[in-house]
Amino acid sequence: MRTIELKHSFIRIKDKEQVSFGGNQDWFPQKRLAYYGCGLVSVGDIILYLTKNGKMVPQAIDKQVIGQEIIEQTEYLDYLRKLSQRFFYISYCIRGITGPMLALGFNLMSMMSKSPYRAVWGVPVSKIHRAVMKMLEKDIPVLFSVGANFPRIWRKEGITLYQKSVPHPADEKTDAPVLICCGSTHKHYMTITGIIQDERNGELLRISSWGKEYYVKWEEYETFIRQNSMAFFSNILYITEKH
Repeated sequence: MRTIELKHSFIRIKDKEQVSFGGNQDWFPQKRLAYYGCGLVSVGDIILYLTKNGKMVPQAIDKQVIGQEIIEQTEYLDYLRKLSQRFFYISYCIRGITGPMLALGFNLMSMMSKSPYRAVWGVPVSKIHRAVMKMLEKDIPVLFSVGANFPRIWRKEGITLYQKSVPHPADEKTDAPVLICCGSTHKHYMTITGIIQDERNGELLRISSWGKEYYVKWEEYETFIRQNSMAFFSNILYITEKH
């Protein structure tokens, strides 16, 4: 298995004196978007990334966020609010937005923009890995969900998020980075920006969440779907290009 990365740098937003890796729902002052806006952030970042190749030029949003290497936070949040108002409504009742609603909003925007991209929510569990690879090979970031537990909906099982740390000099066995556990998450949308083969840790998904770069072990994600969730809740927004 080979490493697959996006061709361009991922979305970067200026957050005070720092530059983020993708957006962060916690920036919203509105509770509805701050609590439940992870899907909006992920699909918004993907739309911005797709403008880099000129095939996605949304007509229904302001153009000042398009083409910037580093986006000002205020402009970025205004962009997401307009996306939410027109295409991706975040509901208090369902605590966010469903996968099919994300696909519907994406397709509506894409058709209005005369873009060749179309999306569907979900593929069979056995085909998720290959679908992620196909999208990354086509230079398309992947929105994916770590969904609710099912059928034991009261449980809070999730998947572990990792970050990389440079090995201590005393570690003479390998130069491969060490993974540090940063907690776990569920009922959450994130964005895959690459698949990395790591000699120490195996196959890793490089992801953007809360404005930071994290890693998820593919094996742990697949196990979570099969043992603790189901394909409708834990899956991907599968985007393809029409010819």
